[in-house]
Amino acid sequence: DRAMRQVLSLERMKQSCGGKLRGHVVVELQDADNLPMLQIVGKGDVEAVVSHDLIGRLMLLAARSPWVAPVLSSLMGFEGAELYLREWPMLAGGGFG
Repeated sequence: DRAMRQVLSLERMKQSCGGKLRGHVVVELQDADNLPMLQIVGKGDVEAVVSHDLIGRLMLLAARSPWVAPVLSSLMGFEGAELYLREWPMLAGGGFG
């Protein structure tokens, strides 16, 4: 599974820098059967979201409670989402931090 390999790579990076690398990792899993292995590999730093289960639960919730569907649509929809682009020549080539 690709998620497992990515978590293993992150753990290897963490070991290579002497444990100074810290963070919380959220991984999307498609198969809940991989969850126990991912938790072992991630050593407590990984939180898994099983998309199949999450979508199923949201669909059931929306079917049972009619007010849930409009709320989810508003939260996850793209209506009103706009992106404006502008060039800032004085910032070109600069770094962050």
